[in-house]
Amino acid sequence: MEWHFFAKHGVFLEEQTLGQRFEIDAELLFEMLDAGKTDDPLKTIDYAEVYRCIEGIVTKNAYKLIEPEFRK
Repeated sequence: MEWHFFAKHGVFLEEQTLGQRFEIDAELLFEMLDAGKTDDPLKTIDYAEVYRCIEGIVTKNAYKLIEPEFRK
C-alpha cells in the first residue's frame, strides 16, 4: 500500500515551515484465508483504520528526522 501525507518534518527551516509530501509504503502481514473463503469484510483488516493510524503517526508531531516517527 502506498499513501501520501503532508507533514512538516525536516532539518531545514523551510521544511519545518512549509512542509512537504511524504510517501509511505506499508506492507501488512495478516491471515486472510477466512476472508478469502467467505468474502466477509468482518474477517479482514479495516484499511481505513490502517490509513488513519499511519496518518496519525506521520502528521501528529514534527521531527527533524523521519526515523523517530517509526520507532513506535
